[in-house]
Amino acid sequence: MLLAILIPVDVMMILSLAFIPYVTRKTELFGVTVPADKTNIPELRVLRASYRNLMLIAGLILIAASIWLTTSIESDSPQSMTVFLALIFAYLIAGFLIYLPKHFKMLSIKKDFGWDTASAPAVVVADTKPAAADVISPAWLLLFPLIITLTLAVLMLLWPQIPQIVPTHFGVDGTADSFTPKGWRLVATVFAPQVFLALIISLVYVIVRNARRQTDAANPKASRLQDARYRHFISMYLVAVGALSMIFMSTISLYTMVAVENVMTFLIVSMIIFLILLLAGTLYLMFAVGQGGSRLSAPKESSTDVVNVDEDRYWILGQFYFNPNDPAVFVEKRFGVGYTSNFARPLTWVIILGFFLLVAALLVFSFSLQAL
Repeated sequence: MLLAILIPVDVMMILSLAFIPYVTRKTELFGVTVPADKTNIPELRVLRASYRNLMLIAGLILIAASIWLTTSIESDSPQSMTVFLALIFAYLIAGFLIYLPKHFKMLSIKKDFGWDTASAPAVVVADTKPAAADVISPAWLLLFPLIITLTLAVLMLLWPQIPQIVPTHFGVDGTADSFTPKGWRLVATVFAPQVFLALIISLVYVIVRNARRQTDAANPKASRLQDARYRHFISMYLVAVGALSMIFMSTISLYTMVAVENVMTFLIVSMIIFLILLLAGTLYLMFAVGQGGSRLSAPKESSTDVVNVDEDRYWILGQFYFNPNDPAVFVEKRFGVGYTSNFARPLTWVIILGFFLLVAALLVFSFSLQAL
């Protein structure tokens, strides 16, 4: 049963990471700027394929290790989840180690081909229309308090049926291994994760709404249209994932309070359905939409008279943006789908500190509940 959860998680992560070079902007490969007319030369195709194949091989090792985990370690052992998380972390580290040589190889290719010397005037296209107009209405964020309110209403209706001692955590074999007395602590265990998730999703929505728009100087109208559609989709995707996750958490919490049997079967089936929906949405975002909407169709007006300003010097290892001359706090990633921060802006560090404080507060709150 554990394998039914581990494998979908592994597959989702492997596909999301292995095909990153194919879903980022074609003019940015492994964190390095590429001329628009050189994005498909043989050297770059080989580099993309090499990264993909190595990540898939590492992914097969991860899946094999996950299968080993379910057969060699007792399923109800507390070490099983620790080992699984360690495998996930190891795969992420392996992915970064596979990425780094590709990044440096791209820098070498760029220098060898003379791409670091612009053949046309480099310009920055400014768009004064607020990017906030492209995302879905912030009113959709009200879905989160609505779900919390409905969960509370259902909890109150079920309250008379809830036993005095409620199982609040189950081992992977379905055996309850943690219990919480009926009362305010039980209510807190239901709503604290929901509130935390709602805050995180809302923060990411704000990032998408305020991130700097990246416009292609050679295709300003097309890239503007793609960016607008991208922001609209990714903001819609965020709210949908947040709402779906909160509904999933509510359903699991309420069911385990009143169910007396088949709890593990319900948990497994619910988790599989949730992971399949999440995987489908993620893959669509990557392969149908692409970074910044680069895979969306749009009328082209390609011009060779101008090129984009080369910002490679501001990207540390092609991953971390540090540009004190850029007032933007959030910018598009150069490797992957989504946004990252300008680490030269103080607000970035305030947000990072706030996030860790929020996580720490949730952990302290959880441990406090268990200690009572």
